[in-house]
Amino acid sequence: MSRPFSSESPLFSKLNTLADLVLLNLLTILCSLPVVTAGASITALYYTMYKLRNQEAKLYRAFFKAFKENFKQATIIWLVLLVIGALICFCALMYNQMNMPILLACTLLGLFIWGVVVSWVFPLLSRFYSTTGGTLRNAVLFGTSYFLLSVSMTLVNLIPLVVFLFLPNVFIYLAPLWLCIWFSFAAYCNTGLLKVPFSNVTVPDEEAGNTSPD
Repeated sequence: MSRPFSSESPLFSKLNTLADLVLLNLLTILCSLPVVTAGASITALYYTMYKLRNQEAKLYRAFFKAFKENFKQATIIWLVLLVIGALICFCALMYNQMNMPILLACTLLGLFIWGVVVSWVFPLLSRFYSTTGGTLRNAVLFGTSYFLLSVSMTLVNLIPLVVFLFLPNVFIYLAPLWLCIWFSFAAYCNTGLLKVPFSNVTVPDEEAGNTSPD
C-alpha cells in the first residue's frame, strides 16, 4: 500500500492536478487581462489541458507555446466574438432597465448561441489546424451535431458571465472561485467531454493532434 503523500499515491496525484489547475487558472487570467489576448489565452489553456490529461510534464512551457503559435488566429476569432458578446451584454443591460420580456428572450437566445460557438471554437483551434473561417464553421457544425454535449459545456462556461450580468453582487462574492480555479476546472471537464467527438475526427499526433477536421 502506498503512503498517502507518496509521489505515487492517488492522493498526491490529485493534489498535484489541483495545484496545476490553480496555477493554470491564474496564468490564463493574467494572459487575458489585455482583453484582446483572451482568445489566445483560452486556446493555450485547452492545449495545456490535453497535456495535463495525458500526464505530460512542462505544462507551462506548453501553455506559452500554444499562446504564441495560435495568437493571431485566436485573436481574430476572439475579436469577432467579443463584438457579438458586447451586443448581447448591451441587450442584457437594456433589459435590466426596461424589463421587456422580448429583450430577455433575445439576450438568453443570443447568449446561448454565442456560448456554444465559444465552447467549441477554442478547443478546436487548440487541437486542429484550419482556416479562421473553417474553425468557426466547424464550431457551429460540432455544436449542432453534438447538441446535448454543447448544452452541457455552454452551461458550465457561461456561469460566470450569467452571474455577472444578472447577479453582479454574487459575482463579486464569488471572485475567489473565479480567480482560483473555475476556468481551468471548466476546461479540464470540457476536454474530457470532447474526447469522444474529437477522436471520431482523427487520431491526434504527438503535438496534440494538429490536423484539420475538414
